[in-house]
Amino acid sequence: MLQSLIAITAIALHLASLLLLIHHIRTAFPAPAPAILRHLSLLSLIALSAFLQVNLFKDQILHLNFYTASPLICFVMGAVLLASLYKRQPIETLLVAAYPLSIASIACAAWIPASSTKVITDPALTSHIVLSIIAYSLISIAALQALLLS
Repeated sequence: MLQSLIAITAIALHLASLLLLIHHIRTAFPAPAPAILRHLSLLSLIALSAFLQVNLFKDQILHLNFYTASPLICFVMGAVLLASLYKRQPIETLLVAAYPLSIASIACAAWIPASSTKVITDPALTSHIVLSIIAYSLISIAALQALLLS
C-alpha cells in the first residue's frame, strides 16, 4: 500500500513537472527555467528517491530486477539534469524526454510483478552495479540529447 501511494505521488509530481515544463517551453523558451519548475522537479526527484527506498532497498539489501533498475537509472538521470537546471543550463528539452521515461519506469516498477529478483549482498558487486547504472544514465542522457538534436 505504501509503495503504491509513493508511486502515485512520484508519478503525479513528474507529470506536473512535465506539464509545467511544456507550458514554459511554449511560452518563454529562451528564458531560463522558472524557480517553480526547478523546485517542482526537485520534489519529483525526492518522491522518486522515496519510491526507490521502499522498492529497492529492503532489509538493507539491494533487490534488483529489470523493473526496479529502470527507476534507479531515471533517478540518476534526473539528478544530473536537475543539477544542470539549477546551474541555469538550457536543458529543458532533455527534461521533456526524460520525464515520460521516469513516469513509465515508476509505473512498471510499482505495478508489474517481477518474475525474479536478484538479491545482492556482496559490496564489491553492489559498487560495480551502482557504477554501471551511473554510466548507463550518463549515456542515456547523451543519447536523448543526440535524438533531440538530430
